Amino acid sequence: MKNFVSGDFKMRNLIVDDFKLSPHFTFFELTKTANSGFLNQNRAEALKYLKPLKHLATDILEPIRAKFKKPIIITSGFRCYGLNKSLGSSNTSQHLKGEAADFFIKGIAHNKVVKFLVEDLGFNFGQLILETEDNSSWIHISLGTPFRDKEKCRQVIKINKKTFYEDNKRQNFTDTK
Repeated sequence: MKNFVSGDFKMRNLIVDDFKLSPHFTFFELTKTANSGFLNQNRAEALKYLKPLKHLATDILEPIRAKFKKPIIITSGFRCYGLNKSLGSSNTSQHLKGEAADFFIKGIAHNKVVKFLVEDLGFNFGQLILETEDNSSWIHISLGTPFRDKEKCRQVIKINKKTFYEDNKRQNFTDTK
């Protein structure tokens, strides 16, 4: 942590230096947002969730990167309450606790990544969601036990324009990017 933006101690005014959560993923990658009004607050509040953020980076994102041998583009990781609300996301989202990430890998079909996560990862993920909105799509993955109840783990969902299809075992994702 560097310093404070103002003299008042408020978490949202804390400026944080970047650091590694794992060999290939940094704190800034998992706390970034395009909404600059929430950036400092988001990073300051994320400091309370370093344990799950490290697990997310180490146990899920690193094995994906190793398998596909390409950088993973994180589009959303930790979200403070205000940011999460502004995005219209659920109040129970695992993003609020640093337990989820949305991502894609350039040049790799989402169905290949999903297949690996479901069949080969060997990690008890929470939710795996293939999300599509307009002309973009991404993969959402969250931590499983002990961060999520065991009976709610390995949940596989496909969301397309506010419609979702759920299959806790297998999902055919071949019609996606």
